[in-house]
Amino acid sequence: MINKDLTEKEALLEDILDALEDGDYQEAEDLADEAIELFPNEGFGYYYLGETLFFQQDMASAVDYYQKAINVAPENFDYKARLGLMYAKLYQEEKAKQIYTSILNSNPTHINSLIALGVYALNDDDLEIALEYLNKAIECSPKNGDAYKIRSIIYTNLNNFPEAITDIDTAIKQNSDDTDLWLQKISLHKKNNDSTAASKAYSEWVDLAPEDPSRHFAYGNYLFSIQDYKSAEKQFTLSIDHEIYGDFAAIDSFLNRGWVRLNQAKNSEAIEDFSKVLALDAKITDAYIGVSQARYKDGDIEAAVTFLDVGLGIVIDKGWILLNKKGAILTEAGKLDQAEMAFRKMLDIDDEEVQAEGFFSMGKLYQKKGDLEKAYEYWKKASDIFHLEADECIEDYCEEFVAKALKEKENELILDMQGDFEANRKSKILNQFFGNYWAADIKTTAAKNKMFAQIPSQMEKKILGLLKNICVAIVNHGIMVLNPGFDGVRMLYSIQKEDSKSVTINGIPLNGTGERTFTLSLVGNHMLLQGIGDKEADIHLYLEKVSSSDKLSKITKNDLIMHAQAGDLEFMGEEFLSTI
Repeated sequence: MINKDLTEKEALLEDILDALEDGDYQEAEDLADEAIELFPNEGFGYYYLGETLFFQQDMASAVDYYQKAINVAPENFDYKARLGLMYAKLYQEEKAKQIYTSILNSNPTHINSLIALGVYALNDDDLEIALEYLNKAIECSPKNGDAYKIRSIIYTNLNNFPEAITDIDTAIKQNSDDTDLWLQKISLHKKNNDSTAASKAYSEWVDLAPEDPSRHFAYGNYLFSIQDYKSAEKQFTLSIDHEIYGDFAAIDSFLNRGWVRLNQAKNSEAIEDFSKVLALDAKITDAYIGVSQARYKDGDIEAAVTFLDVGLGIVIDKGWILLNKKGAILTEAGKLDQAEMAFRKMLDIDDEEVQAEGFFSMGKLYQKKGDLEKAYEYWKKASDIFHLEADECIEDYCEEFVAKALKEKENELILDMQGDFEANRKSKILNQFFGNYWAADIKTTAAKNKMFAQIPSQMEKKILGLLKNICVAIVNHGIMVLNPGFDGVRMLYSIQKEDSKSVTINGIPLNGTGERTFTLSLVGNHMLLQGIGDKEADIHLYLEKVSSSDKLSKITKNDLIMHAQAGDLEFMGEEFLSTI
């Protein structure tokens, strides 16, 4: 009888697995129901009914049946691990962690639980703990490819690239067809700035499936990025040759081959590729730019501009890119008036991104004209719409105009705020803070902010490392200096409201950034500063009085002097200057 039951159970289990493999979930569900009816004290029927529900995306019901399987087979750790996975998929991470931890308490070598808790520690940026779990998993199961893959990620986050590469190589030996592993290996070599090794890994990956056009395309893009144009051209050609779905499917390969050919001065061949792209899709902006650039390199400026004009008549959504390119070519060719006409059309388009590019290009145009003051005006407009290249140009070329603009702004604000300065002087709260530097008290700040107990230790260290650089100086003339060395700014400020314990001020920076609201109060011997972070991430910063600059670190002291000297010292106040 026992043998008969065992044979029947094995046959039923095999039928369930076959149905699941075939994707016949209704059949698998019926068989699992039969298993529960025949073997109610066995866990496998409940477990595989949970599996069928899981594969049909009914997670909540799957959880119920996994739990029933555990109830009748409490020592089956794989059932418990599956339940942990379900809670993870339902974003109930704490429940999942509890289950995995309970498994390890009974079975310290359970591989899936070790890996799962390692992944959770990795996600929490607790890398040393994550490494402990994965080391244990690999010790228990030296051929588990997933464990090596995840440990490789941990080593990568620890910037230990040699160990990370060793692990990913081990994982690849066990599963050489896993594309994700190869791409992870390639990414590691890129992060390690080893282009030779990255290229070799790409080549080995391509050789595993040389008929796959997407692999040649990916390899070509990498070679393009490291400016190995000749090799990139070969890979794009192979991608085109192996594409079985026709030229339209290979359109990106034609486009990129055009660019690598252009970078090799193969202008006529590049034009052939770009023209092929336009024959397939006449609205691809980059192809018009490619043909235009090739014509320009051939010295035919008129043809280059004309082709862009053709594109402007066809391309609608991204036509401004062609306008910008037209202006750039005309600028380089010295036809500055025509270039300005193209850029000004961009300024008329009701789109901030387009206008930012237009202002930036106008700045470059006036730089070409030798009018840096006008260039600064345009770059400043681009910068106000968050154009990073414009910020770089201002920093590189326009220091004197920045200083002039800030001084003008400061003078206007000072004239407008005389009444505010008088109110500041009379503030009972602020009077307690004048005449000193106030440096962050890291220990108290960490103890008083509950958020530090809820974030990973690595992140906590980083935040506290930033906080220790914060130093504040307030004077009754209305100047404040914050966080020298990072976002050091000089501010005017006005009181919004004041009570017996605190004062709320509106800080008006002189460097052009947005205004902020701060609340200051005296808590024991500390100045409590609120408003330094965003609403959800505001850190209540406790600062302690530093009556002599000798007690400040040398770096902080030098930065404070630098920021003071960057402004008009007259307005820094006698109290502030005496500490320098």
